[in-house]
Amino acid sequence: MKKLENKENSELKFITQEFQNKLVELGKAISKLIGPISNLQIKLPPSLIIKLHKLPEILGEDCNVLADAGWFFTGHETPAEVHELASIKRKKGDESLNSKIISMYESDNWNLLEKRLNSIIYYPEFSSLSQIINECFWAHSSEKYHLSIIAGLTVIESMIASASGKLLTQNKNVKNQWNKTFKALGEMDALLKKPFSSFLDKLFGSMPFDKPAPTIINRHWIMHRLILIKPDTGTKINSLRILLAIVFIGEASNKNK
Repeated sequence: MKKLENKENSELKFITQEFQNKLVELGKAISKLIGPISNLQIKLPPSLIIKLHKLPEILGEDCNVLADAGWFFTGHETPAEVHELASIKRKKGDESLNSKIISMYESDNWNLLEKRLNSIIYYPEFSSLSQIINECFWAHSSEKYHLSIIAGLTVIESMIASASGKLLTQNKNVKNQWNKTFKALGEMDALLKKPFSSFLDKLFGSMPFDKPAPTIINRHWIMHRLILIKPDTGTKINSLRILLAIVFIGEASNKNK
């Protein structure tokens, strides 16, 4: 009887350990969201099987939904948070999505945003931009959104030029150089890169003044007509977009080395 109990205990420990190992694998795969996650499954009863192979596909769709609304996945959010934001956009529209994203960052008095911006200025290639990046954040937190947006646009162009090592003389060059410089990002980062590239297309795209105003922030309209889209409600939203873009470019540049 004792031998039988020992055998059962041994088998139970083996099963427990195997399950724990699978959880460790799961954690690693979710953190990377690349290759192995497409085949990883936990052996549970059929009704509880977790089909993780669909996660990258779902994330990709969610990121595209956010991109259509002028937002992008910065890489700090969890898949659940990204899915929640995309669900808000699908069910309630842009206004509710904008309010939710603003509240995510404003709830701690912009401390998280400031922390991420501060991390960028310690990268050697962006150290020369530290003062203007700090001033962008000061303007944003002081509700001087026109200043943070216009200065932030200059920072974005400078950062891409610095990362690429080339002077950017035209709007299209900003987008083209971004795509060339960061094309080496891995499979997971492609989920991040595509929506951000879409955002840059909207930001630096040519928008004729005799056409309806663009619904997403656009440099052409801002710099040449000194107009912000929906200035009564959109300035804080557009300012946050610009500052998050600075964070994204800085971190992507560092990761791409």
